Amino acid sequence: MSFSIVYDASGRKVNELASSCGWGWSMFGGGQITRIIKGRQDEYGPCISHGYGNPGDDFPFTELIHWNWQFQREPNEGGPFVPPFVEINANFTADPEDNSYSDEQNNFQPDEYYFSFNGRSGMFVINSNGDPVCIPHQDLKITYQECLKWFEIEDEDGWKYRYSEVEETEFGMVTHLGLKRTHQAATTWHLTGITNNKGQTEFNLTYNLDGWDYEESTSILAISFEGDSDCPNEQTSVTTTYNKHQRKTLASVEAPLTGNSISFIYTNTREDITSLKSLDEIVVLNENGIETSRYRLIYGYFLNELQNPERLKLQNIENINQNGQSKTLVSFIYDESLPILSNENLAGTDHWGYFNGLDFNGIENLHVNGGGKRVNPDQNQRGILKELIYSSGQKTSFEYETNTYSNSPNGEVQPQNYQESINISGSITIESDDYYN
Repeated sequence: MSFSIVYDASGRKVNELASSCGWGWSMFGGGQITRIIKGRQDEYGPCISHGYGNPGDDFPFTELIHWNWQFQREPNEGGPFVPPFVEINANFTADPEDNSYSDEQNNFQPDEYYFSFNGRSGMFVINSNGDPVCIPHQDLKITYQECLKWFEIEDEDGWKYRYSEVEETEFGMVTHLGLKRTHQAATTWHLTGITNNKGQTEFNLTYNLDGWDYEESTSILAISFEGDSDCPNEQTSVTTTYNKHQRKTLASVEAPLTGNSISFIYTNTREDITSLKSLDEIVVLNENGIETSRYRLIYGYFLNELQNPERLKLQNIENINQNGQSKTLVSFIYDESLPILSNENLAGTDHWGYFNGLDFNGIENLHVNGGGKRVNPDQNQRGILKELIYSSGQKTSFEYETNTYSNSPNGEVQPQNYQESINISGSITIESDDYYN
């Protein structure tokens, strides 16, 4: 079993929170199952009894929420804006005499589950018979306990992967009138054990409850409900939605057959999210419990426009020898030419949530055509990784470019229509990387 810390080079979003190993970084190892809830969660009530197209639930408030300005398009950036709830409701037709569509009697779409283990990944859904089905097909046997307390995946060779450490997310909505609605659901199951085809336990994984992180966004609805159609009376409604996500971090991995183990140590309370801690050291022990390797992660913070800590920043990875002496293995340099906007400041972001530096002066300056939400290639690289510096003094530097997309229905673009057909998106990609002494 291997572990690695991986960087996402597609760009940093304003409302993207930093993981326990830094903004843009993720630790990969072990495995997990994550869920995208379609409608409400599959396990309607105390346990799973309904699947796709069966009685179970209606469309949830979180998908019928008012327009979120992060997803608007200007006419020159992909066509007219279509509110999300219009797209959702267009997917089905209901008999007006059938109340089951509004009284939680039908679940029209199954949740999507994404899994990873031992270098493999895939997706499955739970069908109307309660059976997990991989999409596309993989020769795996997936079982679960009712109420989704755990999953187990058995591969073609008979190895079993148990996922039983659960993270939950609270979804909430608060209107400008003070009305509030929340619900909570399991959204992640972490790998906790691997058993070989002889029934022997190869690995056990344990986790810490680190705390909760919090994301919120403000949605604006400005639309006429009364008045002359040529001169409507505009009414504005402000709604705040939030996700409160439980964070569990990998604490240890033990190999019972060999006696080796790895410990992940979280010591320092973070300044950007005070309820969470950073991953500070990784310690490897042999079968006799003797330390063979120790690595230390050194952090700083990206600062916001008020010069306050806004996002955890991984700066160095060090090797600590048995005498306690440290040696820097690699250092990370980021684009910090501009401050990082605070998580609550959705002004200054494009349609996709990346930085664009275009501010608003209050709600009255928001426009249905997406004013101020266009992509700005001069701004969307804030906080991005620019350089690696190794202990040898050698370096790797990165240059980025903004991604583009086509308006053409089939994706084909004729040279004479290139300017009219190609638009820039908020995300970025590595254009080149150079390694030098």
